[in-house]
Amino acid sequence: MPSRYRKFGTTAKGDPRYQCKACKKTFSIGRSTRRQKRSDLNGKVFRSLVNGVTLSAISRLLDTSLPEVYSKIDFIHEQCQAFAADREKRLPEVFEGDCPHFATDTQILQVNWPDKGIRKLVEVRHMCTVHSDSKYVIASTTDVDPDVHPLAVEKAMDIVGDKDKPRSMRENARIWFASEYIEYICKRHEATNPKSSRWHRNKKPRELDDDIRLLEMAARVRQDAAEFAHIMLLKKKIGRKYRLLNFSVDRDTGVSSAFLAVFKNEVQKRVVRIADVTMAKNESHPRRLGFVADGNRELERVEYLMRQAGFLPGGGDQAVSRPQDGAMEYLLEASFGNMALSDIRELLMDHTGQSETAGIHYPFHFINEPHKRVIFRTDPTRLDYAQMAQFAVRAGTHPVDMYHARARTKVMGFERGLSTSGRKSLWYYKQYYNPVMVMKLVDILRFAHNYTDLMVKEHKSPAMKLGIAKGFVYDRDLFSF
Repeated sequence: MPSRYRKFGTTAKGDPRYQCKACKKTFSIGRSTRRQKRSDLNGKVFRSLVNGVTLSAISRLLDTSLPEVYSKIDFIHEQCQAFAADREKRLPEVFEGDCPHFATDTQILQVNWPDKGIRKLVEVRHMCTVHSDSKYVIASTTDVDPDVHPLAVEKAMDIVGDKDKPRSMRENARIWFASEYIEYICKRHEATNPKSSRWHRNKKPRELDDDIRLLEMAARVRQDAAEFAHIMLLKKKIGRKYRLLNFSVDRDTGVSSAFLAVFKNEVQKRVVRIADVTMAKNESHPRRLGFVADGNRELERVEYLMRQAGFLPGGGDQAVSRPQDGAMEYLLEASFGNMALSDIRELLMDHTGQSETAGIHYPFHFINEPHKRVIFRTDPTRLDYAQMAQFAVRAGTHPVDMYHARARTKVMGFERGLSTSGRKSLWYYKQYYNPVMVMKLVDILRFAHNYTDLMVKEHKSPAMKLGIAKGFVYDRDLFSF
């Protein structure tokens, strides 16, 4: 209670000090930077991290040591997490009564694996979900757990006999234990780098030596557990005040099954729609322009047929309509108007993930998503043609693909590795040696993208578009939080 404390002077730096009236103990309240000797470097380190500067270059440019740079990164990460958590409490109110669309995809980042005998690249999965309209990154997670030690977990598994059980029945099924993970990494390295593997074969670690730094720093969470954790975090942040939720998932990742499991009750209540999305990903820019021109001609043709037939599009469930909504509704009604519901499900749904024809083939190509195909994972026959058309027009993974591309260019440690000419192994000296650093940089990058003016060319940040910020968040706002 405030009445049980009294003012007790100030600290040497001027922060107010208080004393408990009962036990006479004192404490002070001040800025988050009050114990830092060079707090002026915080903003410079923050801007450098999200503008393609390596950690060693930051140390040289700011004339400071690497341990101090690491300390600044820890502080910046804590501030970004605390600030974002406070603002994201408002997300349920933002989506109240709305029908938002979200895009989800997974990106593979690399960490350099150092030990005495062999060097490999270890993959870290970076999973993101982005609000399609505002481009706000709702959740950005990795499959790294810094609070778990794989070697200690393996010893505990030996004691309780966990290794002899099927993985689904283990007490420690969420993470890779040490020896299993090393075996997996070595087999994968031999399959992808045969020349390098022959040279390193006699140098592979035969025991769990203490010099295997990756296993000392963090544990790798299994892919399915990491996917479920991401979606459960997403569900918690969004809340339950929405009217409808629409999720577009990259079909290559196979994450839509996890969405169906986490949102099982909501899918049964018909308030969540989920679809896999595919597109032509490797087309050149001139070919994409050609697809867009073809799509515009097709749109003009369909609009002419609509006028001839006197077709009036339905209302759907989106507050803002798009030019393609009515044309897509006309095509869907012309294609499926006389078909049975079971036949429509068979054409638009795919539970195996193998069909090359299932789904809605979107004819009005966007330059970022040519030859888009929307494959429903929830029952499309529960929608009318207007709702189905609006979902097909807005479904897509371009927002999250754009954010992943930005991560590659803005954070130097996230760039793709280079193939060496000697033993044809993949190695990149600018990538991080600590997987926990990848986790921290992912969180810092998400904050910079959502709230600051460091990564946008527009007059509004994604948080401003979403309505949880009134302006850009600057260094002084972040570090004084």
